[in-house]
This record gives sequence, structure tokens and C-alpha cells, in this order.
Amino acid sequence: MATDLIDWGPEVNPSVPGLPQPGLKLGVRNAAIEFCQETLLWAYTLTAMDVEATVQAYTLTIPDALHAEVVGIDTVKYKQNGEDDTTYITLPPLSENEYDLIKTGAWKYQTSPTPSKYWSDVPEKQVHLWPIPSAASTGGLLVTPNLRPTKTTDDLPDFLWEDYRKAIAKGAIADLLNRPALTFFNPELAATHRLIFENKMNDAKVKKITGATKRGLRVRMRNWL
Repeated sequence: MATDLIDWGPEVNPSVPGLPQPGLKLGVRNAAIEFCQETLLWAYTLTAMDVEATVQAYTLTIPDALHAEVVGIDTVKYKQNGEDDTTYITLPPLSENEYDLIKTGAWKYQTSPTPSKYWSDVPEKQVHLWPIPSAASTGGLLVTPNLRPTKTTDDLPDFLWEDYRKAIAKGAIADLLNRPALTFFNPELAATHRLIFENKMNDAKVKKITGATKRGLRVRMRNWL
């Protein structure tokens, strides 16, 4: 389910006199993008992917209905072929730059029956398994990326409305009041709302780290692709 950007009107409009609806949508969208990018709270588990023998890179396909894009990787899990879902193990990330320094140049091409780590290429929306698996595994790769809304979306995931409505409203107000070309430009008031927004993002980061917001943020993808 999703919540329309204009639903934030009662939270934002009183602080931004004369705000047109396109401006409301712009401010809320920008605040939501920053909120998700900074807190990494939006984590979405994709449908399990098949691991192919000798194939290292796997592209992440985000459902169009989410109106979202990848900003990071929350978890990568792997299981051997034919095993139950209860056998998935979490693969730790590796640093591509660090491995280039401490290992030989051929480290990327090492193979093993099963991978033990991964690295990600967010701009390309890919996860790379290491060592390269030499054995296939049907449904063996389960990836949960961190998402943020796209710059063209007209709605946001419901958890942002239900749990962080006021935080995003503060971010939207700060963004809109800090635009010199607009009649409601007010940098001092914008700074006040910006500080509140940043504090709320910091609080959300703490909850993310401690696991207090795990419930309800992850949605398992089932037969949508």
C-alpha cells in the first residue's frame, strides 16, 4: 500500500502560506528521499534469485509499483541448491578497494562451490558473489536492498506516513522555506525546521541500528516479477 504525497498537505501547508500542490509534492518527495537515503529504513526483500554456476554478478530488479531505487544493500543471503529456506546464511560484505590492496589482482576470479562474501555496485544495481560459485542453486540468492523513492513518484510507502509523517513534514517545510525564488522564502524558519528534521533522522538511525524499527519495514516479494 502507498500514501499519496498530497496527504501531507495538512502537515505542511500551514507553515508555507500559498503553497501550490506541485510545490507540496516536491517538498514532501525531496524530504522522503533524503530521509530514506540517510536512515536506510526502507528495506525490501526481493524474490529469491537463481544462482548460476560461474556467474558472479546478479542484477537487482525493483518492482515498478514501488517507485523506488536502490541506495544500498541491507542483507545478502545464500543457500545451497535444494536446501530449505531455513538454511539461508547471511553473507558478510567485503570491500572491493581493500581486497585490491591486500590480495592479488586475480582475487575476483577465484571460484568455490559456494560463495562466502559479496560486494555491491549500487549504481549498476548489482550484487557480486565471492568466490564465484562453481555450483548452481535454484532460488539460492535472497537480497534485501535499501530503497529510496524516485524523483517522479506521487506516493510513498505507508510506513513513512504511519511512523514518520511529522519528520517528513518538517523536512518538506525546511526545503520549501529555503527557496529564495519563492514568495514564502524564510531561511531562519527553514533552519529551525531543518534542525528538527535532522534530529528525527538521527533518532530513526538509532532505531534502525538497535532493531527497533525492523517490524513492518521489510516486505517479502512474492511472484510480482
